Amino acid sequence: MRVYNAYSHGTEYFTYSDDRYNDYVTFTDNVSTSETYNYTLMWKAVKPSESVKPDFGVYWQRGDTCSKSLDGCKLRFGFQPKDSANSSTTGKAKTNTGADLPFGGFPAAKAFS
Repeated sequence: MRVYNAYSHGTEYFTYSDDRYNDYVTFTDNVSTSETYNYTLMWKAVKPSESVKPDFGVYWQRGDTCSKSLDGCKLRFGFQPKDSANSSTTGKAKTNTGADLPFGGFPAAKAFS
């Protein structure tokens, strides 16, 4: 589980030597010519920035992407917080390998017709 907030223009976002602690934000793109127009995506800071909106480049990278593997789904759905009562917790080093995956294995896949 990641702690994140909605992107706020003028807020300073930080990075660390261990990138697991870098700031994460959600951002909804409102540029109609953009390939991510009207999508809300999660972004990870890769270089400290202030007033640089999340986009592909030197300051930001996508923070949550599908690995397209069952192992990746198991990592996501098998996440074990260190403290389930605290939303700002990081995860335990070991994931729950017995976690149930949603039917179909890949929950983001849309129905094919």
